[in-house]
Amino acid sequence: MTDINPIYIIGGIIGFLAQLALLAICILLVYKRKNGATIIMLIGSILIVLSHVSNLIWPIIASRNGPENLAKSVMVLNFLGTIPYIVFTIGFGLFVIKHIKK
Repeated sequence: MTDINPIYIIGGIIGFLAQLALLAICILLVYKRKNGATIIMLIGSILIVLSHVSNLIWPIIASRNGPENLAKSVMVLNFLGTIPYIVFTIGFGLFVIKHIKK
């Protein structure tokens, strides 16, 4: 089997850059059209970036205390990692409802 570490690292970098781009777009959107929906989207995108960073750092720290702690931390991170996406989706949905005209 070939070494997949470079693919994993490149995928992580691309994903993180996409999340930073989303954060920049949300900042611009709040600047241009500040309302509750855009602020919720911005909060969600900030939480997404923080979630990505914590998904990189937390398992390293948890693995020092054994594989059981690593497994528990991954389980918690997987659960908590969905919350930022839910927050962003709620904001995006509110934005769409407000700005789509029939």
